[in-house]
Amino acid sequence: MNAPDAWVELQCLYGIVSPFQVFEYFKRTVLFKLDISKPIHSQIDYLNSLYSTLTAKQVDFPNFIKAMVLLTVLPSAWEAPIIQFVMQGGTITPITFDNTKQTILHYWDAEKAKKVGKSQSLTANKISAVKHKPYNPSFASQKGNASYKGSSP
Repeated sequence: MNAPDAWVELQCLYGIVSPFQVFEYFKRTVLFKLDISKPIHSQIDYLNSLYSTLTAKQVDFPNFIKAMVLLTVLPSAWEAPIIQFVMQGGTITPITFDNTKQTILHYWDAEKAKKVGKSQSLTANKISAVKHKPYNPSFASQKGNASYKGSSP
């Protein structure tokens, strides 16, 4: 058997996509949830890799469905602002996986910035270059002096 024939034979034996394999990857996409305590970017990339694997196994999802699944895996606290922003165009054409991903990443960055801002306590330290006199000044001694009266001599 020569190399091209061996390749054809291997493709026939192992190139067949089994429904079990497709089901396993599909199940991972359905059970996927975003964990906001971990970096979001790598989690979304993982979901996208599941879609890429399914596409390689001859199962292709429309981009709109991928975006909808991405919206359903959001934590409940994030759903309202992100879904409202993604759906604001009124049509389904601009709703894609990449646009939805970017919206989620921007929201993640904003939430992270809020937490950083809250964790840093804002304190003002008294810094003064004005030297204070060691005694309580008395202005009684100045009453007799004409230069302090405010009138011209």
